[in-house]
Amino acid sequence: MVKQYNLGLWVASKLLACGLLSCQTAWAQVIPDGTTATPDPGSCAVSCTITGGTTDSTGTNLFHSFSEFSVPDGSTVTFDHDPALVNILARVVNGPLSMIEGTIRTDVTSDTNLFLINPQGIIFGPRGSLELGGSFVATTADAIQFGEQGSFSTTEINSDVVRLTVDPSALLFTQSAPQPIINQSTALNPTSLNFGLSIQENNSLLLVGGDVILEKSSPTNFSGGIITAPSGRVELGGVKGAATVGLDIDGGRISLSYPDDVPLANVILDRGRLNISNSFFSVDRSAGSLVIRANSISFINRSIIDSATSGPDNAGNILLYANQSVTFDDGGISVSTGGSGNGGNLIVLTDILSLDNNATLSVRTNGAGNAGEISLIANSIILSDSDIIAEAFGDPAPAGSAGKIEIQTGTLSLVNNSSISTQTFGPAIDTEAAGLINIDARESVSLANDGSSITSATKGQRNASNIIINTPELTIQDFASISAVGNLTDDGMPTEGDAGNIVINGANQVTLSNGFITTETNTLGRGGNITLNTDQLTANSGARITATATATAAATTQGGSVTLNIDQINLSGETTGILAETQGPANAGLITLGPNHNNNAVTVNFQDNANISAATSGSGDGGRVVALAPEGITLTGNGSLSTRSTGAGPAGDIDIQTNGQFRVQNGAEVEVSGEGTGNSGMLDVIAETVVLNDGKLLASVQAGEDGNINLEIEDALILRGDSLISAEAFNDANGGNVNITTPFIIALSPDGPNGNDIQAIARQGNGGRIAIQANTLFGIEENKATLGNRTNDIDASSEAGIDGEVIIETLQVDPDEGIDPLPSTLATPEISQGCQAGSNGQFIATGQGGLPSNPYEPLSSDGIQEDIYPAGQTIPQPVSTQQTDTTDTLIEAQGWNRDEQGNIVLLVTTPDTHSSCQVTLNGAF
Repeated sequence: MVKQYNLGLWVASKLLACGLLSCQTAWAQVIPDGTTATPDPGSCAVSCTITGGTTDSTGTNLFHSFSEFSVPDGSTVTFDHDPALVNILARVVNGPLSMIEGTIRTDVTSDTNLFLINPQGIIFGPRGSLELGGSFVATTADAIQFGEQGSFSTTEINSDVVRLTVDPSALLFTQSAPQPIINQSTALNPTSLNFGLSIQENNSLLLVGGDVILEKSSPTNFSGGIITAPSGRVELGGVKGAATVGLDIDGGRISLSYPDDVPLANVILDRGRLNISNSFFSVDRSAGSLVIRANSISFINRSIIDSATSGPDNAGNILLYANQSVTFDDGGISVSTGGSGNGGNLIVLTDILSLDNNATLSVRTNGAGNAGEISLIANSIILSDSDIIAEAFGDPAPAGSAGKIEIQTGTLSLVNNSSISTQTFGPAIDTEAAGLINIDARESVSLANDGSSITSATKGQRNASNIIINTPELTIQDFASISAVGNLTDDGMPTEGDAGNIVINGANQVTLSNGFITTETNTLGRGGNITLNTDQLTANSGARITATATATAAATTQGGSVTLNIDQINLSGETTGILAETQGPANAGLITLGPNHNNNAVTVNFQDNANISAATSGSGDGGRVVALAPEGITLTGNGSLSTRSTGAGPAGDIDIQTNGQFRVQNGAEVEVSGEGTGNSGMLDVIAETVVLNDGKLLASVQAGEDGNINLEIEDALILRGDSLISAEAFNDANGGNVNITTPFIIALSPDGPNGNDIQAIARQGNGGRIAIQANTLFGIEENKATLGNRTNDIDASSEAGIDGEVIIETLQVDPDEGIDPLPSTLATPEISQGCQAGSNGQFIATGQGGLPSNPYEPLSSDGIQEDIYPAGQTIPQPVSTQQTDTTDTLIEAQGWNRDEQGNIVLLVTTPDTHSSCQVTLNGAF
């Protein structure tokens, strides 16, 4: 609004400069300045023809120069020229701004381009119009460059223009603040349609000045400035200061090129409209292209860009390039194709992109061609009550694929019911081809307030698009959602398209506060998968992550799965959870838990009965839950990890595997249950250690079978607090089995009223079977587990049926295993009563601490030294091994010891033996 006020001051200053009474008359003049061979056309109040001019030496360019150039309302100013001319150039030197309220005309049968140059500014009034054979360029530059040949300038007048024989190559701005160009035209074409400023097919229309504005001529006008270029090219450029803007002319196609350091002004559309569609003139041509380059670009008050193609050729692209910002406030861009050609792409590059107040960016196909792509590149993107849409409509004929939506940003924020979506309807040419929503946000993605969403949906044969989000921080709150859905058709008929997949790569944090991530199939198509890769997931206040096959889903393949590669999961709230479910005949998908990247452990923090569950409430199979982590898995708090069946289908299994510790604590539960007529699942745990500290491993069944628990533990099962391992059967169902293999079961003194129990019990049916293989059980024994007994029990009973059985097999090692038995009545052999060391005899001793069979073999010491010589007597010197005439009585040695000198001394165990005979072996072992 500030910019509009400044423009009003600018127009007012021009009115005052020419005098309030004479301004209209002055503006309605075409007056040559005499620097070219252009005669005075006379009054142009009704119409006039501009003849003459100066032609270059090759007949390529025709030059006109004026001191004033304006066209009155209702008048037509015609340039008379040779149809072979390529370019007509008309400049205004030191004159007032040009007010074009009538029609500018050239030979419409030619391809001659027209350039209008006025540094003081150009305004196209409500009925200003163009009837040209070629392209049109209006600029407030000071000069036009012709390569190395020179320039056609409004400030440095040179009448020697005959040497300018090439196409214009650049627009030269020398002012510090170039004047604006304003388009208020809503002029009618011959069929009474509002075309505003228009050109013929395949030509170009360029407005290059200071600020470029398409606006209403008065507040009471419904429509603002319009530009129509069917199958052509439109460029709007705002230049703020001295600069050179390149021109590239290829026949009727004229384009601009900007150096990197060019100072840019603004482009504003206030109820303005840019139409580059083809459908008004010819159905066999494609839509055109559009480029806007500025410091900031604004679309306000229902301003739109419309590009529709129905021909066989691919449409051109729409590019918005703004250094500072692009703003859509109740405005938008629509790019569509209804033919075999592909729709054009929509590309926005800026620092801040803002969509507000029902703003819309859309690409669409309802023909054989594919819709274009939307590419948004900005440091910050904000949507408030606005939408970004890619659609494919195949009704009744098959259509091409929906376009892709690619977003690269620092931060992306959706609030107030905003959406980013891809949708497919009806039959498709290629059922596998689908669009894509791909979001890369360096800092964060946030969805909030009144149902903002990122959605992929199909109501036809085509698969829905996938959604991929890469960001360090993702926040979804206040009923906002990310969803991929396979729907029924509007008439209730099933469709075959698969739901899309959702992949979220969040390096740091994903937060859901009453927010949702969902995939759903209602059809014959497969349900989509959800994959979250992040360090931490926090969900609360009823937030849900769900992969659902509804009651009408009939796919024979597995439903959508949920893969959580997350180090820490925090779930809070009774209705908060992660769910893979089926409500009908289709099978539910899988839930997988594991650590993120190369991390090694998983922790799930539950609070207020939050849950992770794979379930069935129909006839389809329930999903499985698999938790895999190399170093450890911890479930803590008031909540559960479960598989459930509340219908006829069987519940899935739970598989938990870790090389480290599996902990269930502080009220957490792991449960497989059959609550309807379906079977329960199996709970299998493989771990180094399992610790239950006020934790529960549960299996239950109401009417079906199974509900078994299998624990394979490398080190120990530890039960603390008030923990429970239970396979329980209700009604007439039989109890499940509990199988535990571990070296140790350690049950500590209970902290709660019930104790730490292992049970396989039943109500009316038979009790289950508990099979334990362990080296040792500490603190727990077979006993009836009753509520409030405060003991650690192993129980396989039934209230009304036959009790089950408890089998405990200890795995103690037998020390004699593999050893041949010795005779039990071995006699002590007689020995010589002399020390005849070195003889060929042998000595055999039985029992512990015996001697070896040969005196030269080492002895083992396991006794204490008993002196066999008188007190105070020193140890004698070793005796000779020669036989003597007299010998002392030998006493059988029962062991050995080492003296202070390192000698080995044979010992006896009888303290009152007084024989002085001993054998000493010299040297230390």
